[in-house]
Amino acid sequence: MKRRLVPAVPFLVSLLLSLSTIGRHVYWQDSGFYLSAVREMGLLYPHGFVTYQLLCKAWTSLLFFVDFTLAVHLFSAVCAALSAGVLACAVRCFLSKDGPSRERDLAATLTGCLAASGYTFWFSADYAKVYALLYLLLSLVLWAIVRGGAAPTKRDVLRVAALAGLAWSVHPSVALGSVALGAYFLRAAKSVGWKTVAAAPALGLACALGPGLLVLPLLSARDVEVAMGHPGSAGELLQYLLGSRFVGIPGVFGLESSRVAGLGVFLWEEYLGIGLLLMIAGIVRLGRTNRPALVGGLLWTIPYMGVALLFKIEGQADHWSVAALLPALLAVGKGLEIVGTLHPRGLWIQGAAAALALTWSFAANYRDLNQRDYELAEDFGRLYLSNLEPNAVLFAHSDDVVATTWGLQTTRDTRRDVLVVNTSQLGAQELWYDQLLKRRHPELRLPVKLPEIAHRTSRESDVFVSAWLSSNADGPRPLYVTMPLTADLLPPGRILVPQGVLWKVAHAGEDRVRPEHWNFRLEPEQLPALYRRKRGLAVTQTSDGFITEAEPYERRLQKALLKARRLLADWQFKHGQVAAAARLYESILALDPVAQRDDLLLQSVALSYLALGRSEQAEAAFLATLAVGGRPWVRASSWLALGDLARGRGDGKRALECYHEASRIPGLTPEQQSAVQERLR
Repeated sequence: MKRRLVPAVPFLVSLLLSLSTIGRHVYWQDSGFYLSAVREMGLLYPHGFVTYQLLCKAWTSLLFFVDFTLAVHLFSAVCAALSAGVLACAVRCFLSKDGPSRERDLAATLTGCLAASGYTFWFSADYAKVYALLYLLLSLVLWAIVRGGAAPTKRDVLRVAALAGLAWSVHPSVALGSVALGAYFLRAAKSVGWKTVAAAPALGLACALGPGLLVLPLLSARDVEVAMGHPGSAGELLQYLLGSRFVGIPGVFGLESSRVAGLGVFLWEEYLGIGLLLMIAGIVRLGRTNRPALVGGLLWTIPYMGVALLFKIEGQADHWSVAALLPALLAVGKGLEIVGTLHPRGLWIQGAAAALALTWSFAANYRDLNQRDYELAEDFGRLYLSNLEPNAVLFAHSDDVVATTWGLQTTRDTRRDVLVVNTSQLGAQELWYDQLLKRRHPELRLPVKLPEIAHRTSRESDVFVSAWLSSNADGPRPLYVTMPLTADLLPPGRILVPQGVLWKVAHAGEDRVRPEHWNFRLEPEQLPALYRRKRGLAVTQTSDGFITEAEPYERRLQKALLKARRLLADWQFKHGQVAAAARLYESILALDPVAQRDDLLLQSVALSYLALGRSEQAEAAFLATLAVGGRPWVRASSWLALGDLARGRGDGKRALECYHEASRIPGLTPEQQSAVQERLR
């Protein structure tokens, strides 16, 4: 086998896999942020990811004749293909040099192909995010370490340091490989001396911080609406690069059983049965013949995997896991080499095992990875743009909404008349974002006396949105929000009127809805059949920290559609259309397991039954409301309603018991306590 085919075949296999599934649509999980940042050259969220942004911008400039989104996705595809080829070269360098070269070359080639066909590796090649480039840089680090062997040269050591620094500039999680790199440099000191080893970290640090320190100030100075930060001083710049905004949030680290199980799922889906058997065989052999290599791999994998496990709000632990397990591909290659030596026809056995593994992977992964006609993320973004009035201002509260709408605006020119405001940036860091909005849109009025808060709660974010609404309620642009505000935070004489998945800020006398705002391309009943793998992360913040749960990305679209349905049901109930509201409430409960634990929704169902005279169903619904716990007044008012039902059928004893249960609930306001005492009297 010709040596140049070792990287060429995995490169082509990876590229062909990507081309079979790649699409030209905005995807989930911050894809829209990356697309808009590359298109508009705005500053991404910490740590900036400028190496990816600059390289991808250059790539899309060369492919100016290709659809922009497709060009960005092709950049990921080429990075992943190059990574597969480099991994094959690393495996070839690693395998026994005293064995037959044909078995070694074939084992290395097939290992690169198996890496390319792993679910998450393949996924990284199909959409706009940084991970395919990260795998390429980490593969080069692995290759440089293996190439130097037990006695690396000065050039080998400095190459490893520079590549590791560049990999960190692509994604800061590379810092988790510091233990493995430290062990490598200590071992290399025997060959190259301490002077070279001392210079290596300085070179790596320069390559890591250099791109960000040079480029972040330039991006920060650009006046673009898709900017996500504005580091001004040297200290802020360094803090931005280190990403301390996220890792410093209280409660983001912790052990959850669901994430432990999730890592097991990621491992299985990446290698499947044959790859795992080959890996185990290789690890066993390395334990007997090359323990230093095995220990070095573990020093790379365990810290990386451990932090991915504990960092609860990191939504792409699957990608971190692939980076953590790159050294395991050396063991896979060793396993294939062992297979090749078991029989005189070892080459055929190697090929058959790899062919079976690739076929299995393609059959298992293709459907869930095919993005050629995948538009569900764009459907999600259109929910928030399509029904807005011309020149509207949308105050968006979630990353999913901001990313998909920005992505549609910058890559599809969809509703460029709408200003999508990222509410998480309002009031931050000397009001840079507020000032930017004012400069870009002079017709808007900047709120006065806005406090600056570094770490805001959702309620405090509402205060900033409220200030903007109050200042611009009489302005020329219609105002919308994606999350409701309490009445005290609305401008005087204004109410929120539901409009699909949104609320419009309207005059008090305009409490009307239009049915066409609930005409969607898909209904929530259709979404479960379209679910793919649970690669999304639903994060709920509580007083004790964060609770996370894996979910399909498509579930986010269903939740948005169900939210719209519930807004319509609430409006119908409020305006006397009780039967219609009850039907919508029932449909939500039938579709959404989470809704079955929502005390407010369950009570709304009970109240609608009560208004319709369906007493038995109302009583059952009030009991279901109490079973889930929930807010004090929801529980108290449910007990009061149960007492009223009992009194209505002449059961005074049961009514009194229910009223007493309501009186025992702590946390009621004085007005609510008065309502309970009135029943008792």
